[in-house]
Amino acid sequence: MPDATFSTPATRELVHNQLLSVKKEKAVALERLNKKLLLAIREQQATTLELSNAKLRTERILESITEAFYTVDREWRFTYVNKEAENLLRRPRGDLLGKVLWKEFKEAIGTIFDREYHRALAENTTVKFETFYAPLEGWFEVHAYPSEEGLAVYFNDISERKQSEHARQEAGARIHQQASLLDKATDAIIVHGIDHRIQFWNEGAERLYGWTSEEVSGKSIEMLYEDILAFKEATSLLLNSGEWRGEIAQRRKDGGILFVEAHWTLVRNEEGQPQSVFAINTDITQRKSAENKIQYLAFYDSLTGLPNRQLLLDRLRQALAARARNHRTGALLFIDLDNFKLLNDTFGHDSGDLLLRQLAPRLISCVREGDTVARLGGDEFVIILVTDLAKIMTQPLLR
Repeated sequence: MPDATFSTPATRELVHNQLLSVKKEKAVALERLNKKLLLAIREQQATTLELSNAKLRTERILESITEAFYTVDREWRFTYVNKEAENLLRRPRGDLLGKVLWKEFKEAIGTIFDREYHRALAENTTVKFETFYAPLEGWFEVHAYPSEEGLAVYFNDISERKQSEHARQEAGARIHQQASLLDKATDAIIVHGIDHRIQFWNEGAERLYGWTSEEVSGKSIEMLYEDILAFKEATSLLLNSGEWRGEIAQRRKDGGILFVEAHWTLVRNEEGQPQSVFAINTDITQRKSAENKIQYLAFYDSLTGLPNRQLLLDRLRQALAARARNHRTGALLFIDLDNFKLLNDTFGHDSGDLLLRQLAPRLISCVREGDTVARLGGDEFVIILVTDLAKIMTQPLLR
């Protein structure tokens, strides 16, 4: 028997309308769902594009940096290699990507690369080291950073720096050896900069001047000079010619004055600019003292300390030359002592010598500094007055 529920037209129309309403609601729901799916797809595409752009930007940055860079996953397979890494590893990235690090660089197994890379992942810590890698014939500075994906490695070729360090070490060793030899030298050997700051001071300098190397290090070399002008003149000649030889007075720690025979050499840097001064100073104080004594004996009377006949003649020539140039007047006095022979014969030569020694300062006190009192010999004296006041100056002597 047929169902009477849908038998009437009104009922069928009602059911039809309900079905249409349900379909419409489903269509609306499906449309909303489609819109959400499209929005999600677009967002996913945008995210993918952003990630792709970010990756591209990152790769561009990694390609442009001067450091070599590569990454490996936790299976030690290369996932990225930049251009500089290709150059330093001497392998194109196409040969490395997807390959296992330890299979491609078998010589690194058991080395510091092996130990430190595994430690970085095991302890999740950054590692840094420097090492020589024989297959690539170079020194490398390596920084490795662990992550969830694996290991990121930055490295640089530092072979030139290591060569420079080695050269400096060798130079330092040579300098140390040479310094040891210089310390054994009896002469004072000093090195100071163009700024006059003392850089090296050997044991010979310590003995000669009294200051230790620690006391003078970094101090000005001018501390040695009583006459700064003489030092500056010598330094000026040194800078002009690159070398200076001469005799110069210097000062000891105790304040005493000494004389040295100096040989200074200008040291230049690689650009040819003055860098320092290498000085060898030989103590000639005793020799200078002996020379002064010899000169004194040659030109001065040993009894009275007055100029002798030889120096008198030299002073007289100078006075005559000055008179010719400047038309200056002067006077020449000859003096002898009355009854000097009788004094010697009566009281002895010691008494005569005592009289002569007492007379010398009295004569000097009667003349000016520029005049000359000389002893010819015996009881004979000569005075040279070279000023226009010569006539006036003779009055105290005549009295």
